[in-house]
Amino acid sequence: MKNNLVLLISAIFLSTILSGCFTQEALALKGNYVDKPIEIISDKPYDQVWSNIIDLFAQKGLSIKVIDKSSGLIVSERASFDNNYTFEENGKLKNPNAYLVLNTVKMAGSKMVPASVTAEWNVRIKTRENKTVINVNITNISGHRHYDASQYSPAINVNFEGKSTGVFENEIAEMVK
Repeated sequence: MKNNLVLLISAIFLSTILSGCFTQEALALKGNYVDKPIEIISDKPYDQVWSNIIDLFAQKGLSIKVIDKSSGLIVSERASFDNNYTFEENGKLKNPNAYLVLNTVKMAGSKMVPASVTAEWNVRIKTRENKTVINVNITNISGHRHYDASQYSPAINVNFEGKSTGVFENEIAEMVK
């Protein structure tokens, strides 16, 4: 009986220590990033802008889920950004050429790195007052890491929040000028 009590107290103590080691701290982004669709205005004709944006998606390896020229809508499939994201350091982007910035998540004092980062691009092209207007928006940004449970603690999921850095949108703006 005494041994069982010692084992129970030891298990509770160990579980408490281990769960305390895995407390997550998600830090908010400090910089100003894209949080709404970006509007780009071009003097180029609609058909040329449409073709240029389709070419850009192909060059970047972005598969298209929805494409409807009559409504001007292009939506990418969920795409991997595993090699095209960054974090902040002192409120500045570590990699200013990255498409996405993720918030920093710390666990047990260490900065976590996502196992995968995905998002979707939505582009809407229309004409207005003899101009071609392009709205670009990134949606469903998801950074994720899963740690398997040990025998003493539950599984841990680390989720990262992110925003567009504006780099992709600027590439489109340069392409359609």
